[in-house]
Amino acid sequence: MSDNRPSLLNIKSMPVSTALQFTTDVLDPVVNGDTFTRFEFQPKGFLHPNSQLVVKVKKSGTAGIASSSFPFANVGLYSLIRRAVLKTADGTTICETDSLNELLGCKSQFVSNSANKEREQYKTGRQVAYAPCFTAEKGQEAGGYGLSNHRDYDERAAGGIVTGHVREGLSVEEHLLNDKESSFALSLHDLFPYLKSGNQLPLFMMPRVQVELYWTDLVSDGRICSQTDADATDPNSLFPVSSVSIFADYLFYGSDFMADYRQKNNDLTFSYIDYRLSTNTVTATTAGEALVRNVGGNGMQVLKAFAQFGPEATTSANKLLLGRYNSIGPSTDGADGGRTNLTSNLFYNNEFLYPQSVVNSATHFHHLISAEGAPAYVSREAYCGEGNCIVALAKHNFMGLQQRLNLQGKNFWQGFKLIDGKRLDSKGIDLHTQYIAGAGVNTTQRVWVEILRYARLSDGRLQTFYS
Repeated sequence: MSDNRPSLLNIKSMPVSTALQFTTDVLDPVVNGDTFTRFEFQPKGFLHPNSQLVVKVKKSGTAGIASSSFPFANVGLYSLIRRAVLKTADGTTICETDSLNELLGCKSQFVSNSANKEREQYKTGRQVAYAPCFTAEKGQEAGGYGLSNHRDYDERAAGGIVTGHVREGLSVEEHLLNDKESSFALSLHDLFPYLKSGNQLPLFMMPRVQVELYWTDLVSDGRICSQTDADATDPNSLFPVSSVSIFADYLFYGSDFMADYRQKNNDLTFSYIDYRLSTNTVTATTAGEALVRNVGGNGMQVLKAFAQFGPEATTSANKLLLGRYNSIGPSTDGADGGRTNLTSNLFYNNEFLYPQSVVNSATHFHHLISAEGAPAYVSREAYCGEGNCIVALAKHNFMGLQQRLNLQGKNFWQGFKLIDGKRLDSKGIDLHTQYIAGAGVNTTQRVWVEILRYARLSDGRLQTFYS
């Protein structure tokens, strides 16, 4: 039998296949509106998971609004998508995620500072990148740290036009301002966990595949950062999507290979993850009490869970740097800068996930990065509010917003990794918490459980089922 492996001691030319072809189609929506948009892919080739959704937000007719509004720093223009569904034209849902923009407030923590600064602020609008802020002109002493982009802080009290800045502190890059009407590209694999798992869709073997997007309410505080509240009677205070399309990347191989692949793989089964959301309102009067609530997952194989205590939707979150896409950290406890504690645990299959409920914020942070399997690029202060190193002076404001007020204790997400891999019983998961978020305010507790699903493609028909 001949050995086709290349010799490691005699480097020479090796046979390669050049049959791979790559094409891109620009897809317009088949249904489009202010609340809902649907796309449909052509039934050809393999869909690459890094295909892009390209979005442009309409410029406000009021100059003052357009020149000061920009995407939320942590989620960028992912804030526009409330719900995303990947399905087939015959009604089979592959995956769907509710409150996707909220969930991406958690997932965006795992994008590195350098990626946000060098790529994401131009591609998606995400711009959280920390750097030291120097207080002395010689740059030898940093009084704290704050956000950084490719612009300089204007430390003059009135700002100035001379340097290109129009306000004191740091301004966003010009292309991020609403009056520029820039286009941004959102990766499909960030919208659909099926694609995030590395799966390519064999569109030439499937029923027609559709993408459905449910937009964040037009009259809401959750679309982009603006110091003017959305008012249904004032169109200039609203930020509708002016254009949207999908740049679909298709992979093709030689015709013989495609036909052979279809014949040999007429019955395919592959696994992927999906999310299920559970929400609950925690009022200021019940904050601090021991709460137990069921978050679902019964009869399923749950891999992870992510939880937040988010602000209410009626808090003018559009005036905040992170909007409502954050998780409120512990409230202050005493004059020494201490913080209250979150006590949490999961109960499933008649036992707790942790032998003792977790109280320490550092342990919560450890479990979060263990669940995601990647480092979170947030500081202790940004996570749980401990410390006072985020800059708070007016000369360090970001687009006129104080950084410490907008960033401190705003990334207090919790992550849980179910390590045994067993299917859950009929009771599902109970989340045990005891917590006072912020200064005794009403919060919305959201929990996404990450479940294992399977899809079976047999003779051109697709079926999905839980593990």
